[in-house]
Amino acid sequence: MNKSSAQSGPCSSPVFLQFGLFISAVVLGGCASTLQVQVPATELSKLTDRALDQSDEWPSVRAVDGRETQIVGNIESIQLMTPEGVVPVSRPFATRVNGPFFEIMDPIGVRGFPLAANPTANVQYANANVGRNVTGGILIGVGTPLAILGILGMASGVAIADRSSGDALGTVVGGAAGGFIAFAGFLGFAGGAAMIIPGIYMAATNPQKPARSEAKFKPDFRIGPRGASLSVAF
Repeated sequence: MNKSSAQSGPCSSPVFLQFGLFISAVVLGGCASTLQVQVPATELSKLTDRALDQSDEWPSVRAVDGRETQIVGNIESIQLMTPEGVVPVSRPFATRVNGPFFEIMDPIGVRGFPLAANPTANVQYANANVGRNVTGGILIGVGTPLAILGILGMASGVAIADRSSGDALGTVVGGAAGGFIAFAGFLGFAGGAAMIIPGIYMAATNPQKPARSEAKFKPDFRIGPRGASLSVAF
């Protein structure tokens, strides 16, 4: 006697679970906790404390490759890349273009760099989307197979109810069983959709920039005939 082996069909729950895990992994792919962008040094004027305080939106800078990049997260470090080497920038700082020089003033002092050398800056910042991407990926990964199973459940329930035949009792029992399965499938679909929709929203949008309620340094960088000066207000 030949024994047939049980095989999982293409609609088995493990397949849906794997699909959900795949979707979740795709969303979680952008969850690096720290990101970095390289920009022309002149773009640092958009990242001073004063510039950040004056906007409710996350700052956008033009990267060295010409692409517009939005910095979503708190800036951790800024390093100027010059022909002489790496120059760290401390906060608070102010910048300006003074003739052929790009000048920066921070607590370390006033420094100038020739614009002809095309100085750039590496800006490292904490990725504020990590928490949202993790939560959104989990919701999508769990909700997707649940919604698919719910759709199949509704289709199966309707099919069972349509195929119920025989006497009146068989029709009633078949219809009730099909209706119960379809209703359970609907609940599964609704639950999956209730996870997928907020998951997609969280993965596709940025968190709101936190309000700066605390007093911040406000450097005022001035260069005149008598030299450069830095005044700091609170």
